[in-house]
Amino acid sequence: MLALAFTASLAGCATESTCVDWVPYETAQNAYDDAELVVVGTLGEATGSTTLFGVDVPVHDVTVDEVIKGDSPGTLQIAGAPTWRPLRTCA
Repeated sequence: MLALAFTASLAGCATESTCVDWVPYETAQNAYDDAELVVVGTLGEATGSTTLFGVDVPVHDVTVDEVIKGDSPGTLQIAGAPTWRPLRTCA
């Protein structure tokens, strides 16, 4: 089972990086209060891919088993955030 809550800059020629900043919630309740959708679901196999922050990542189907907050379709598609690292653009 899986519980889900839903929520570039150039530095010269040598390095391109994407700046990602996550919302810092002090408690799980604060994250819940701010979420539009909270579900319990089952993660399926990867069904495709997408680009997030300049990195290709797999997209997974999630079968929604229980809606805790919000309105949800029977299946969601999610993509996990990649591990950040600078991308070299020049030799």
